[in-house]
Amino acid sequence: MEGLRAGAPIIELVRQGGWLRVSAICPATGQEACAVGPSHATAALRQLALQRLSLLRARGAAGGQAR
Repeated sequence: MEGLRAGAPIIELVRQGGWLRVSAICPATGQEACAVGPSHATAALRQLALQRLSLLRARGAAGGQAR
């Protein structure tokens, strides 16, 4: 797909009222990490979702189990 880097997480933003849900999805594994908060905090929620995805991927590589 044009504009997507191979291996780069897919970011999904869903607004509902004053809230925003940001999901970061690893295309290789299908793992998903989410962050929910006020809709004006888009950048912070995006960063948090990416950090959570990194943690999930690290736990998976170490043989740990995510909750």
